[in-house]
Amino acid sequence: MSLALLGALGQVAPTTPLARPPVAYSAILPELILIGGALALLALASLTKRRAPRGMYAAYTVAVSVAALVASLSLWEKVNHHRPGYLAVAGAISVDGFSVFFLVLV
Repeated sequence: MSLALLGALGQVAPTTPLARPPVAYSAILPELILIGGALALLALASLTKRRAPRGMYAAYTVAVSVAALVASLSLWEKVNHHRPGYLAVAGAISVDGFSVFFLVLV
């Protein structure tokens, strides 16, 4: 190989930084709570040798659901009083009154 080719291989083209979309984590917090709670319960149940006491899984599920409900209610307050609706995660998720109602309903 020639020296010019070796010199060209050693140079790295200038790169532009990766543009990340702005993420409003408060808009997806109820889903994150439910997913995190489900994964934690699955890991807990699979890693313990003994079966949990009766009703423990149900109580844990209710606690996670209440935490997600509280996050949904704060989202409801934000949508109703401050603005009519908004887009989150670079326009991929729409947060308005209907979407928050459907989130709580399901």
